Order: sequence, then C-alpha cells, then structure tokens
Amino acid sequence: MANKYTDFFNPKGASADLYEDLINEAVDFFGIEAQYMVRESLSNFDVLFGDDPAKLFKQVYSITVYVQTVDQFEGFEAISKFGLEIRKQARFLVPTRLFNQRMPAGFGRPREGDIVYLTQFGAFFEIKKADEENIFYTFGRNNTYGYSLVCEKWNYDQATVNTGNVQIDSTISNVVIAYDFTTGAGTGTFAIDEKITGNQTGSIATVNSWDKPNNTLIVDSIAGVFLLGETLVGQNSNAQFVLSDMNIRDSVNDLMDDNQHVATEADTILVFDPNNPFGEPQQ
Repeated sequence: MANKYTDFFNPKGASADLYEDLINEAVDFFGIEAQYMVRESLSNFDVLFGDDPAKLFKQVYSITVYVQTVDQFEGFEAISKFGLEIRKQARFLVPTRLFNQRMPAGFGRPREGDIVYLTQFGAFFEIKKADEENIFYTFGRNNTYGYSLVCEKWNYDQATVNTGNVQIDSTISNVVIAYDFTTGAGTGTFAIDEKITGNQTGSIATVNSWDKPNNTLIVDSIAGVFLLGETLVGQNSNAQFVLSDMNIRDSVNDLMDDNQHVATEADTILVFDPNNPFGEPQQ
C-alpha cells in the first residue's frame, strides 16, 4: 500500500511541491554556473539528416546545472572514415523551475543542438538529448521536475558565435579557422569583428585581430578569393589598406597545419605544365 502521507504523482500535491523544492535547493547548493547558448539556423535545417550547416549562436543565458558525471567524462572511442574519434560525454541535471526562471518566457525545454558552456573549465558541450525520464520516472510522468542533459563535448564546426560574452567570444576566436594577411600602405584602423571587402574582387572576410604597427591582419569567414595588391576596405571603420601578402593555407589557430610548407616544397620538386601534367623533377 502506498504511503498515504506522500503523493508525488499528484501534479498539484504538497508532496510533489516539496520534492521539487528539494531538487532545486540541492542543485542551487551543489551545482555550478554555466552559460546556455541558443542555436539559431542561418540556412535550411535538414530534418532528415539533422544537419544544420550554418549555425548561429548569439543569445546566451546564465543557468545553474548539477554535474552528474563527477569522476570523469563518459563516452567512447570509435574508428570512422575520419580516423579515430574520441567522444567525451557528460550529464548535467537542470531543474525545470530554475531553468524557466533564467530563460525567456515561453522558451520551453532545453533543446538538442544548444550549447552548455562551463565557465570554470572553459569547455563547450552540445546537448544531444534532453532526457526528462532519467531519474524522475520513479515519481510519475505528471511532473517533469527537470532534465538530464546528455551532452557531448562540442567539436567546433565554424559556427558563427557572437554572443557579446567576452569569455565565450574570445575562446571561439582562438579556435576558429583564421588566416594571416599582411597589409601595406593604408589609412584608418580596422575594427574587430567587422567585415572587410576587397575593392577589386568583392571578396569578404571578418576581422579576427588587427596589429596595425606590424601590419598584421588576422581574418576568418572568408568568402571569395582575395588578390594581392587590392585594397581591403572596412565596412564599418572605412579603413583602407593594401593587401601585400597572405597565407590562406594554414590556420593561425592550428599549430599542426603545414599546408604552406608542403606546397613550397612541392614547387621545388614538381613543375606542372600542359605538356606533362605530372611534372618533371627539378635539380
């Protein structure tokens, strides 16, 4: 016989309210602050394959989560067509009431594809499943006291991140694929995150960093092909500088990139011409 003094199945019962209060209090005491990044789509989302090729993260909210996997990350290792993949997973408990208090009205449940950023660890986790039955099923399905977020460490895929949160945006700037441009004569000062355009080709890129004294410009999100000698024009600052050199083979944020070195060495070995497409060794 069920205990007549408790009724966790009644959505409006005092026992259910007490249980929810205890969950919220425990997470509030033992949880950690995190940033919840809302995913938006800049293209047509592929529902069949779950692919969102152009993601945008600009809305971010502070939430409290309880880390359920406290010893180490879960996950598995797998051999795929891309080689060895090590997928690190973690579970975060998010009470419904605390979540709704932090998020905009009508936002609803945590959503798959959104990002949880752990500020203390500088780590991004993508929500793979918002599990509402993980530990709350025992108390019936009339109430969803919270969600167990099954997350996988986010493998940054060149999504657009512009949240206004300095720590988040600066962390992304250090991992985004970015290229080194060298500028010559010019006027003005480029602004960080502004778009620059080539006056001859119309190619567009985003300013990642700008070192004016050393004429070093780091850009990302390149669309088109820039030409040496053309003038780079800042769309907001109206700064104008001549592009004198560039390396669009190696990302400045990936120390393992050696495409430029390989291309240079290849030029000393093979010469491609219409008569012999395989080239001839050069002495």
